[in-house]
Order: sequence, then structure tokens, then C-alpha cells
Amino acid sequence: MRLIRISFVLLILVLSAGIAFAQEAQPEPRLADTYVFGGDFDSYAKFVTYWTVINGAAKDTRVCGDLGYNGSNCAFQFKGHNPEKTRLTQVINPEFRYGTEDLHYGFFSARVKPIKGEINLRFAFTFTFKDGSPAVKTSYTYTGTGPALDYETIYFETESSFNPKTIKLAKVNIRNFSENFSTVYVDYITIGMNIVAPE
Repeated sequence: MRLIRISFVLLILVLSAGIAFAQEAQPEPRLADTYVFGGDFDSYAKFVTYWTVINGAAKDTRVCGDLGYNGSNCAFQFKGHNPEKTRLTQVINPEFRYGTEDLHYGFFSARVKPIKGEINLRFAFTFTFKDGSPAVKTSYTYTGTGPALDYETIYFETESSFNPKTIKLAKVNIRNFSENFSTVYVDYITIGMNIVAPE
């Protein structure tokens, strides 16, 4: 039986598993309905509490001054170095927000704005489970060239479905493979669930 995945958060109808795309005009995810803390980077307290920067230099950090997506103040800046591979990560112990045990797909969404040079970012998220089921990991590689006029949308889903009530931990990982001091802003990072329902 063909499955229809109905997004409760992004209100996007997705017709095939594992879709990844980058484009400018997409419906707004609601940060309050997702698992990521401080995904808009406007709160310094949430940034230092929930996010970890690995292999970062001074320029790999939260930046502010009306630089964020859709008029928000802040974003995270990656500035490529050689041979540095900066990572921005967050590990979440999510509280399941839906009163159902129906199968779901996980989704990842973010906004990206190349500022300078050739950009190469790998976005990934992983779910581990309380019942010992194999971890579900999905990734997407973004490439672009700066300067860009506006933010682009990154959105992709897990290829396999699962019961969100069994999730133990969720991990967000963004790794910068850009070089030669290429610069990019990342903002509005979210992960969440899309229900799988029979037709």
C-alpha cells in the first residue's frame, strides 16, 4: 500500500522517501514544535548551553546584527580554513510531542546563506532508540557560492520510519568542508517528525 507522509510541522506533502532539496520559498517550520534548542541563534544563553563547536576557529561562531534568516538578528557563521573541518553539534534527549504510536519519518530543516567563496556543508542527524533498534542516520551535502542575496532552505528526511516514542537521543551535526576562508551563515535549524499514514 502506498504511504502518504503528512507533515504536521512544515505542512509539506512529500511523495517519496529520502527527499533532499535546497530552495528559497518554503513554509515556515515552527521552532517550538521541533527538538532543537536555540536553532535560531538569537539567544546567547541557549547557544552556549546547547550547541558545541568542534575544531572551530575564532570566526566559527554565532554572529549578530540583523544577519539571521527572515529578519532575525543572529546566525551561526562557518568560515572555512585549511585543513580544519569545523563541526556544529547538538545532542538532544527529546520529549515526544505526539499522542500516537504511529510510524513517523524524521526530518531536518535549516536555512543557509553563502557569503563568500565556494561552500561545502554536510548536514546530518541521527536518532538512537531505547529498544535497541539500529540507529537511523541521514545526511545531505549542500554546495553553493557566495555572495547570495538571501537564505536558501535545506530540507531532507530519513528513508526509514520508526515509532518516535522509542527515541533515546537525537543528534544534529553540521560539518564544514569549505576551504580558503569561504564564509556561510546557517540559521533556523530544526528537526521533527512527519507521520506515516496508510491511504
